[in-house]
Amino acid sequence: MAQIDDEWPLFGDVEVDETYIGGRTHGVRGRGAANKTIVFGMMQRKGQVMTKVVPNVAKKTLQPIIEENVLDGATVHSDELVSYKGLKKAGYNHQTVNHGAKEYVVGDTHVNGLENFWKHLKRSIRSSHMHAFDFESR
Repeated sequence: MAQIDDEWPLFGDVEVDETYIGGRTHGVRGRGAANKTIVFGMMQRKGQVMTKVVPNVAKKTLQPIIEENVLDGATVHSDELVSYKGLKKAGYNHQTVNHGAKEYVVGDTHVNGLENFWKHLKRSIRSSHMHAFDFESR
């Protein structure tokens, strides 16, 4: 991604996370929702954000993207997704929070910056796809 977009590699504290974008299916949420687009993101704190549409959230998909775009020795912050295991072996200081246990911040470890980015992205998509409502006909 960095080579294509002519961006610098990420370094220092980097948050990684994935999100699912697409219309709502009643009664279905999150990873189990069909017909959604998976977007993977990396955000250098106080720096740039890189995003990429990915086919899945498998380790073999996500870790090469991290290794191509984050400098060795960086501190990578993530949630507990199994796909991120192995980042320490790859040369990163890997810190996690366990969202499944309602753990969102542990010291400096969190992915709140990137989750805030996802919130604004989804809000902008939702806002641009609203239809007009005719109040006159009510």
